[in-house]
Amino acid sequence: KFDPSKLTHTPLTEIKMNPDAALSMAKVLVMGNNAGEKLTYVESTLARTDRTLDSPIGYNTFFISATDITVPGASGGPVLNDKGEAVGMTCCGITKTNSSYYLPLQRVVRSLKYLRRGLTVPRGTFQIAFAHKTYEEL
Repeated sequence: KFDPSKLTHTPLTEIKMNPDAALSMAKVLVMGNNAGEKLTYVESTLARTDRTLDSPIGYNTFFISATDITVPGASGGPVLNDKGEAVGMTCCGITKTNSSYYLPLQRVVRSLKYLRRGLTVPRGTFQIAFAHKTYEEL
């Protein structure tokens, strides 16, 4: 369990989560720790908020895709909008396509609400795979 009193050299700062601010064409700052550096960041632009990945990490998850490759070591780090709010969490980058993928925070915010009340987070049991379709594809 995280114990803030054990921090000795790092000030603790809260980052507000605003998942609804993850919009296409929004400029963001991707924060991370690359190769042991204390802090690295990359400026990026969100491209899509409904992207799927054909991989074990991508089933039944719609990712936010971005136009620039995120630095290695940023996984798990916040994706911040121009107000300093977290709009996503860094997941992975694909260098051959110069693309980055971020997890949307809607489910994270939901899970935190349960955990703060001391409740177990309900999990789905549909045993199905979802597909996102735009209006034009229907």
